[in-house]
Amino acid sequence: MREVIGRRVARLPEETRALLEAAAVLGREVSLDALEAACGVGADEVMLRLEPAVATGLLVEAPGFDYRFSHALVRDALYAGLGRVRAARLHLRTGEALETLAGVEASVLAHHFVAAARAGGAAKAVEYAVLAARQAAAGCAYDEAVEWWGRALAALGPADPARRSALLVRRGEALRAVGDVAGARSALEEAIGLAAAIGERVTLIEAVTVFGGMSVWNWRHYGVVDDESVALLEGLLKEPLGDAERATLLGTLGLELYYSPRRAEGERLAADGVRLARRTGDPRLLARSLNNYVMAAWVSEREDERRRAVEEMLALPLDPTAEAVARVFRMAHLLRAGEFAEWDRDLARCARLADEIKRPEMTGMARIAEAAGRTMRGDWAEAERLAEEFTALISGFSMWGLDYPGLVTLYTCRRGQGRVDEIADRLVSRAHDADMVPLRAVAALAALDVGDAALARRLAERWSGEIRDDWTAELLVVVWGHVAARLGVPDPAALYRRLAPYTERLVVSGMGGAGWGSTHLVLAELADATGERGLALRHARRAHETHLRLGLDHWAGESTRLLAELEG
Repeated sequence: MREVIGRRVARLPEETRALLEAAAVLGREVSLDALEAACGVGADEVMLRLEPAVATGLLVEAPGFDYRFSHALVRDALYAGLGRVRAARLHLRTGEALETLAGVEASVLAHHFVAAARAGGAAKAVEYAVLAARQAAAGCAYDEAVEWWGRALAALGPADPARRSALLVRRGEALRAVGDVAGARSALEEAIGLAAAIGERVTLIEAVTVFGGMSVWNWRHYGVVDDESVALLEGLLKEPLGDAERATLLGTLGLELYYSPRRAEGERLAADGVRLARRTGDPRLLARSLNNYVMAAWVSEREDERRRAVEEMLALPLDPTAEAVARVFRMAHLLRAGEFAEWDRDLARCARLADEIKRPEMTGMARIAEAAGRTMRGDWAEAERLAEEFTALISGFSMWGLDYPGLVTLYTCRRGQGRVDEIADRLVSRAHDADMVPLRAVAALAALDVGDAALARRLAERWSGEIRDDWTAELLVVVWGHVAARLGVPDPAALYRRLAPYTERLVVSGMGGAGWGSTHLVLAELADATGERGLALRHARRAHETHLRLGLDHWAGESTRLLAELEG
């Protein structure tokens, strides 16, 4: 086909062929104004010279005196015939010509100068690719922003390490926005190395704190501590800093320490960052610092402090992303408190924000938050639909355990319907994987649900030795509690003591995904397992009262069943 097109083009006048080559550089859609500017020929002359191409069917006249290649293959064949050097020179000439026209988009100019980067267009390639990246991000086209930052870096090359490190930070931010954690870390590690080598402290701070930006989750793999990042942050904090820089570093360090034995120290550092952010009077910085604190302080006993921080965030003038983050956090707090009317309002607001932001991270997390409410209300079909949707939304992320929230939702639904046998083997198998530590309690209880007490005991004895005090504990201590009440492993009395301070909460899996009724329910089972039948009855009655008052029909059925067993 290319040869056929080439023969047709070869029969055209030379001046027509020259214009067709310039048109091929513009793309399949050819603007007369752009072609006139690129070739330095008047519009009437351009139209006259293109008549043979129109007559032979290579070009089609479009409305407004513009043109279109009759088929993409025609344009592709012409472009392929240019050769690398001629194509680059034509792109440079075209880019320079288009700069003189009003209303040409930065992405169009960037395209031409990037293609001409090795033919004298490198500086403008960087300039327009940066502008195109920023415009794409502003328009929520985050994948496009990633591409343009990459093209800017390719055009820049290694010659300017200061600018390269700054561009790498921007690319890292864009990659984080689309959930490419591995790609973001790679870009940021290069930025950190370059900035440290040349003493660019501002860029170094920006690079090392990207993952401390507004987010609904800790981007580190579960249980992982990056000692190098911790050391770098601590080293920077020893230097003279302004309040804003110090607040940003403190909040990020608080997140980095979350899975370490120094978690409590990280919480205090994040709180210090909040105090400094308040002093600056910068609402964006304060929102970020509060977000850092909410995640650094994510342990069961900090429920009230974390909710106050979220409410403080929502009192600030927030951009849509920051508001969505705050509301998703607030939804989990509202659900634990049984404030369903307010939860419904936040759900509706989150849905509108997610549509506006167009980030899979935020849409996925809003669906995860919604699934918790649906399972709390026993709406199994809708919860399973949400699980399928949010799993698909976040499946492209390079993070640990992307199927974890969906599996927790699915198990909760199937357990509520008496259908755990359909997924028990899958849960047990997945729980053996190194990245799925939080699923292990669920797997053990699933084994009990299907009547395999021997397997459940083996799993409990192997996996229940250390129940971490982190964001997973809100559900997993409860799940292990149901296991312990039946098997005596782990220690029912220890789990009772751990849950006793939180009797009036509803059980929610972290930010969402599943809701398991009143904490009184599992406390009743644990109390009975330790021989405290009277205490067990009191808990069961309180659970039942809570479920009836809140209209949680499924969980009211569960507490009715338990009361019957305890009173029998």
